[in-house]
Amino acid sequence: LSVRKDTFQIIDYDRYAKFRATAPYVIRASLSNDFTREIKVSNRDSSLGAMLRCIGEKPPSDTILTHGVLFSSDAFSARKPEAVVNTHLAKLISGDQPLESILNQQITALGHTLQIVGIVKDKKPDVPPVAYLP
Repeated sequence: LSVRKDTFQIIDYDRYAKFRATAPYVIRASLSNDFTREIKVSNRDSSLGAMLRCIGEKPPSDTILTHGVLFSSDAFSARKPEAVVNTHLAKLISGDQPLESILNQQITALGHTLQIVGIVKDKKPDVPPVAYLP
């Protein structure tokens, strides 16, 4: 369900969607790829290190949204350039500003410019900075 592009695996969403359509009794499935990369934040001279988690469906139900949205309704099928970040990454981006100030801000990762649409609670105290990408 993923294909090799350059030197890393990427999710073939069309193939994944066809597979999911043929498995009507599957309640929850997940497909994800993780990359540790530098991200560039708009209006900033420096980059930040973060884990990029490319996912094929919305985050698991235990994901707690604190600000914004967990992706728009067609973020996955339309491949919208959106990102949801965890609290750790949000704090690194916002600095001394309120966390919600980073909503609608742009980051560049893996050569793509993405708009931050949501912030989720860290699942553990020692979790790394994470950006979820559709």
